[in-house]
Amino acid sequence: MNKLFDDQSRGYAALPVELPLSVSRTQVNGSAVFCSWPDEHGVGHSRFVFDDVVSDVLFAEKYHHKLLLRVDKEMSHRRSHCAEPADGALLRIENGDVSVCWVAREEAGRVKRLSQHSEAVEELRSAYIEALKRADLETLFSAPDALSGVFLPCPAESYFASNPRVIVVGQETRGWRNESCELRNTRLVNDAGVDASMQCAQDFASYGARRSKFLQFYRHVSSQVAPGSRDAAVWSNQFCVSFESGSPLRLPDDVFRAAKQLSYDLLRAQIDILQPQVVIFTTGPTRDRYLKECFPGYKTVEVFEPRRLWHFKIGNIHCLRTGHPRWVRGAEHLNKAVNFVTGLSDS
Repeated sequence: MNKLFDDQSRGYAALPVELPLSVSRTQVNGSAVFCSWPDEHGVGHSRFVFDDVVSDVLFAEKYHHKLLLRVDKEMSHRRSHCAEPADGALLRIENGDVSVCWVAREEAGRVKRLSQHSEAVEELRSAYIEALKRADLETLFSAPDALSGVFLPCPAESYFASNPRVIVVGQETRGWRNESCELRNTRLVNDAGVDASMQCAQDFASYGARRSKFLQFYRHVSSQVAPGSRDAAVWSNQFCVSFESGSPLRLPDDVFRAAKQLSYDLLRAQIDILQPQVVIFTTGPTRDRYLKECFPGYKTVEVFEPRRLWHFKIGNIHCLRTGHPRWVRGAEHLNKAVNFVTGLSDS
């Protein structure tokens, strides 16, 4: 059971909901959270997590709709008959038995964000480990003193409260855990090493390198999508390692191929798992060939100004490629990218 829903201080009560006939009771386990929209009746948004073994079957048979309708009906009843009507609900499902804890809308929203964050971090960790195990780390770190450790981005909880959700992609770090990165120093791929890199990335996004023009821009975007936040956007990079504190484009061909392939795998996993509405690539025009290689299915929407601001899409995700924030002459186009983001939040 998800620990967010297993808090012993919460009071849960039985909530009868009919099960699909195609699955046994013991297979139906999971959790759900429901919130009503402010000033509106009924459920406004929800989140469901079922055990993988029958998750697809439950969604196909609309079991989540049954849960939503049952909670919606009960919310309406409580609003009319209870002294303390609740605008949120937490559900635990154990061996087919559903129990509910009625909570305030704000608490339900907090639990929903924490649940999303926990699941996304776990999915990213798994994707990172798979990519790293596929990677040619021996070739990549054949001259380890010249390369940084591997940069593995991680979202903050605030990402799941932002509107819209944004990933800001830089070029590469100047250095990254050069002495402590196990991948760089031992070629070992394990949960502990990946977790350490992810946590470092999340912490650095919030508090590190205050003089960095890129991170200043990143934090400005974060504050626009979640007022008061420093880390609501996700910080990522086009390349996951740097070479001699600079661009890996200067690496020998075989080493660069290994760095490029790993970087592509990591970046694609981040976008696929985190599903942002916008990605801002501050990578500059000279690296467009690598964006096109990484995302061969891209579709150009508009070139606002050649080499300055390019709008394209990866599936349904808006992508804006600008110059790097350290180039003062690109400020106008960085501002246009931010205005595009804030325009989505108003729509």
